[in-house]
Amino acid sequence: MIVGSYAGPLAANYFLGNTLETASRIVTGTLRNFQNYTFSVSGDTSTKDPIIDVTGTTAVTIEPAEGDTRSLITVVPTAELAGTYTLISAAAGFTDLQGAPVEAGTYTEELFNYDEEVRTIESLSRVETFRIKPESVDLKIVDSSDPDSSVQELVITFESGSSIEVTESANDETNALMQSSASTFGTLWEASDLLVDTALRAPKPVDGLFVAARSGKYGFDRHPRMDSTNTTGLLGYAMTFGKTQTGVFLEMGHADYETDSPTSTGRVTGDGDHNYAGAGVFVSQELIPDLHATAYVKGGALRNAFDVTIAGKKLDLNRTSAYWGAHLGVHYDWALSQSFDAWAYASYFYDGREKETYKKAGTTDVAG
Repeated sequence: MIVGSYAGPLAANYFLGNTLETASRIVTGTLRNFQNYTFSVSGDTSTKDPIIDVTGTTAVTIEPAEGDTRSLITVVPTAELAGTYTLISAAAGFTDLQGAPVEAGTYTEELFNYDEEVRTIESLSRVETFRIKPESVDLKIVDSSDPDSSVQELVITFESGSSIEVTESANDETNALMQSSASTFGTLWEASDLLVDTALRAPKPVDGLFVAARSGKYGFDRHPRMDSTNTTGLLGYAMTFGKTQTGVFLEMGHADYETDSPTSTGRVTGDGDHNYAGAGVFVSQELIPDLHATAYVKGGALRNAFDVTIAGKKLDLNRTSAYWGAHLGVHYDWALSQSFDAWAYASYFYDGREKETYKKAGTTDVAG
């Protein structure tokens, strides 16, 4: 006996919302109190035997009338299907909620749920989606060929070779990798901003050795979401020749970050860290009193380590790549009082990185 919800006398409140889902064959004496049925059908599903075989003397309830109590039949395909499949064989036939017999042919395609689709992960980066084409299936209740038998069957027929729509697409779980790559540019921009604030935008440049450091927490609070804690250090040496100041610098830093990527099936979270070191040269030119033009070029190496689970496989990604950057800007400084200075500025930053490429093996079920 298989009973949904309450096992007492049949009533709508014990029937509504109950769904029986099966991916294998079931034989039972009684099947009661289910409004909806979901069947997973694959290429291995038999076309000879019913998926659910109800052998007892109690009829199976299926409600064909339009409204909240109408039963919905869902077939979940996992392969191209062809032929006729018996979803339910009921020895005592089918009745509606009022106990009246459901006539053969009454249950039409209007009661079939076409919106269900199956998403299978073929590799870490590729998925296939299976969806039934409404015009290629026929769902109905049929009577037994024996006129003395009360057996009725709920059957579905798929047209050969055209009943399932199969589409291929990128696995959107891999968007987490793009987030990881994009997070490095936030780290590089933070290093660039520290140099400009320290050496290039100072109202009274000072020659000689200079040191600066900064630490803070940064985030992108949207979908996808990213949080990063950055620590940046700078060591440089500046020299002035007339109205031109130039110098060299070393930069280094560390960042810890977390990512949260929404996908079609849920969310993918990951965490990682950056370590980088680089060097460059800069120049600041006074155009007119208090108006300066600034520029720098730099290059270095950045290590990005990222841990994430994609397609059920935990990936430990680690790559060191070259980075480079440049800046152009102007700023105007003026003294508001003896205690306060102000400036207006416009800056352009360019940062680039060598590409990150990974080759990863899959699992026994998912290719790499």
